[in-house]
Amino acid sequence: MPAGRRQLFTYWHLATADLSAAQQAVRQAQQQLARQHPGLRVSLFQRRDLVAGESTLMETYAIDVDIAAEGVGDALQQQIEAVVAPAAQRWLKGARHIEVFEALDG
Repeated sequence: MPAGRRQLFTYWHLATADLSAAQQAVRQAQQQLARQHPGLRVSLFQRRDLVAGESTLMETYAIDVDIAAEGVGDALQQQIEAVVAPAAQRWLKGARHIEVFEALDG
């Protein structure tokens, strides 16, 4: 099933030594959100940075088009942040950067 139009991409930096614990905490928060919001698709990616000892995680959020054709709305985005930001806070090196993208037609 296709995703709704508006999707979120959130990335942040952390010490590579903290990767396992941070990944576990964020995945738990994402799973909680997915249970609360049927059709919400969550993913977690790691970028291999060139900076020794540092990693970047990317969280992604989309919702099935049948649930919300417009995609992740402002209210859902606020709920995502309310759950995931505290889960990630302990390991942040800098800020979490939230990017909002909209799918192109065709």
